Amino acid sequence: MDDDRTQLTISFRPSNLGEMVGQDHLTAVIQNHMASERHPQAWMFAGGTGMGKTTIARIIALSLQCSHQEVFGYPCETCCQSAALFDILEINASDKGTGKDDIGDLVMGAGYNPRPPSLYRVYILDEAQWLSTGAQNLLLKYFEDSPPSTVWIICTTEPRKILATLRGRCLTYTIPPLSVDGVEQLVHAVLEHEGVVDCDPMPLVEALLEHQVFNPRGVVMATDKFLAGNDPEACAMVGIESSVDTLKICRAICRGDWNTVREAYYGSTPDDARAIKGSVAGYLAAILLKDGKASKCVTLAKCIDILRLVDDAVITPSLAAALFRICQEMKQNPL
Repeated sequence: MDDDRTQLTISFRPSNLGEMVGQDHLTAVIQNHMASERHPQAWMFAGGTGMGKTTIARIIALSLQCSHQEVFGYPCETCCQSAALFDILEINASDKGTGKDDIGDLVMGAGYNPRPPSLYRVYILDEAQWLSTGAQNLLLKYFEDSPPSTVWIICTTEPRKILATLRGRCLTYTIPPLSVDGVEQLVHAVLEHEGVVDCDPMPLVEALLEHQVFNPRGVVMATDKFLAGNDPEACAMVGIESSVDTLKICRAICRGDWNTVREAYYGSTPDDARAIKGSVAGYLAAILLKDGKASKCVTLAKCIDILRLVDDAVITPSLAAALFRICQEMKQNPL
């Protein structure tokens, strides 16, 4: 197996709008807007984790620098290779300080002209929901006072946490989940990218749909695992990385096997617990949607509701109690 496959989510990342699989409507709207020559100074992309917010922000940032492209959103190969030369500053609010002073230090050059060969100075503010109110108020001042050659792109999973006054200055797009056809198209696109022609992708596609994986990153990660020879069902259970075998826990829960669940769960961190909670909920929901037998549906719905009540403030002990209750429910009412 090719060692580079571990970097598939990076190597397969789109470099232009046309490579954004399943987002034809969104990319067309962006291109039509830019064709009108009413270039926004501030953009905001909202959507769930792994939907491609940062990817599309990078494409736009580079496209603004490229004077050779025939259609906006398709930066030329020369500009793509020279991306590091352009004034594109990416700030991840979850990694950097989120206070007013922290952000002020990072964007203090917003009032100056971009350095050659840049046409614009572009700030990509990723995970912007983590920015403090003070930092956002400071950004509002920069949004109002910076020259037309400075462009702002906000990426966030929670647009409601962005100040209304800041949102109001942005051209906002919500990136929708992939459609059913979009999931299948993306799996096929990854296989083609990897040069795989003798592989039936439909078991993986069906597993992804059952587990409601409709974000591009998740689909690519699952396909990566599938190409490495993993079971389609296990591949489809993508999400928060965890050191715990979530699939083992899911299968044991459906048997009502508390001892196996307890052993697998022992020593879990809060991040592990969040991953387990999401995986078990998705696993049970997939069975619920697939099976039409009333008695099974009642049991599954009750178990999913037990998970819903888990207190995230004390998730590790709270989830352990919930998993025990679910195992008891499954033991009394086997699927």
